[in-house]
Amino acid sequence: MKSAMPLRIWVGVLTLALLLGVNVSVGAESVSVMIPGTLLTQSWDEAVKRFTEKTGIDVDVVVAASWTEMMEKVPVMVAGGVAPDAVYHDSGVQADLVSNGSVRPLDEFVSRENFDLSIWPAPVVAGYEYKGQLYGLPTGISNFTMYYNADKINAAGIGELLTDWENETEFTFDDMVDIARKVTVDQDGDGTPDQYGLVNFGSFGAQALNMWGLDYINEDQTAFTATSEAHIDAINQMKTLWDYNVIGGNFLNGTAVMVHIQPYYLNTLGNEMSKGGLFTWKNAVNPRAVCRCSYAAFHSWGMPNGSTNPDAGWEFIKFMTADPEGAILFSQAENRVPVLRESIEEFVHRWESVNPGQNARVLTDSLNHIVRSLGGGLPRSVWNTWYPMMQRIMQGQVDPVNGMREIEPVINAILDEFNEGR
Repeated sequence: MKSAMPLRIWVGVLTLALLLGVNVSVGAESVSVMIPGTLLTQSWDEAVKRFTEKTGIDVDVVVAASWTEMMEKVPVMVAGGVAPDAVYHDSGVQADLVSNGSVRPLDEFVSRENFDLSIWPAPVVAGYEYKGQLYGLPTGISNFTMYYNADKINAAGIGELLTDWENETEFTFDDMVDIARKVTVDQDGDGTPDQYGLVNFGSFGAQALNMWGLDYINEDQTAFTATSEAHIDAINQMKTLWDYNVIGGNFLNGTAVMVHIQPYYLNTLGNEMSKGGLFTWKNAVNPRAVCRCSYAAFHSWGMPNGSTNPDAGWEFIKFMTADPEGAILFSQAENRVPVLRESIEEFVHRWESVNPGQNARVLTDSLNHIVRSLGGGLPRSVWNTWYPMMQRIMQGQVDPVNGMREIEPVINAILDEFNEGR
């Protein structure tokens, strides 16, 4: 017979659990899950309700206020023996938790019941693999695609932008630059356009190097790589958008014609449409540089190490990712590009109903063209060094070569310290 937990240890764990917002329940089977507070929607509540109805397992929800808080909480909970049974994360959080050993691979669960991973596109599944092991089941992705003001594009005589990700010849990066220049208008000639071609591009280019088949960190995360000739050439190509003064304005008020952005923006557009009077807008694929591809954050449900009910955690993870009953509802709460076939069909129908002719399938057809940054899971100081420098370069404050050489030793020092602590 198993001995009872000593009272002093139980009290300590209970205190830690209460501080972290965990419900420690005795009796009925339950599963503890952690999610960001932004997901606490009606769709989430309905998904949880249906999971309990289907399995008889109660759900205790631990809320994280931000990704940063999640990265801080999960290791503490694992160390304290009160880890949740499932955790929702993006690729940055997931990679961080993988690197510090706070989450476990799901391969044993997949093998145990011969779970079919082919229900998702292969590039999607690959986004959750680290050193050959799978650390999450997919829910959705946040990737960059093009949104454009169809009224102003048509008025300029350009016609619809490309919607076919497989097209290798049309809508190149140079084509996009030409279009941006054509629709940038400076009516009074004062040097400040009244209408810009693009709001931004790849977050000042910092999240667009993949279009040239590049990244700014090497594969084993030990060195900064963006000083190469290929990197400088790609950065200079992106910089032409700022050199031609086609970057700026606001998409919603019509002072910018195109915006290169992630799918959370759909709700922003939907909310504006509900007020009435918004222009006709549509989606298009990314321009082709070396490849027609898209940087993406990968969202998923994973499992912390040391959870008390991993089997219930696995059932919850499957329900929210692979069971259409749960996955569709979760996708609605998530506000990302869905990855399961049934969720995709619901997403396309929902958005084409809101905005007929939007080309919503551009977003879901992107799934075979997504890539994960090699910088996932690195200390935030790496991004906080890389991104401001890219801003400075694009805005003409520093030369690309000098800028990359300036931050190379800074980022390499961070990587050295990070890898010593692994």
